[in-house]
Amino acid sequence: MGALVWLLIPLVVGVGAGIWSILVQRVHTPPLGRDFARHERMKEVLEQNSVPDRR
Repeated sequence: MGALVWLLIPLVVGVGAGIWSILVQRVHTPPLGRDFARHERMKEVLEQNSVPDRR
């Protein structure tokens, strides 16, 4: 009986991990326009804080 318990432990952990991964996955993707707006804001901030190129 003890060996059977040791075989069931990985099975229970695997099933639990599978259920957990389903529950925590990202189900809502943000609208594409919002992603572009964030990208533009980040680009502006990085351009303001960047070191000028040496030429």
